[in-house]
Amino acid sequence: MVENQLRTDIIEVFCEEMPKRVCVVTNATYPLKGFKNLYFYWVSINGSERIHDSIKGKGTYAKTKQNILDYIDGPKN
Repeated sequence: MVENQLRTDIIEVFCEEMPKRVCVVTNATYPLKGFKNLYFYWVSINGSERIHDSIKGKGTYAKTKQNILDYIDGPKN
């Protein structure tokens, strides 16, 4: 599976063509970009930190959690 956050250009096109109707499914291992007109992100987490890391790799749960919290906090200006 390819992480869709690598193709933000495609996400932007969909958000422009279908405002507030696009949901992006992601593992959130990359920072979550704030797209104009994005409906929401759906983040894939595989259970507790121990279970998630055993499936996705050590430290991925913490990285995903931090990326979600950073997105909620908004841009750092």
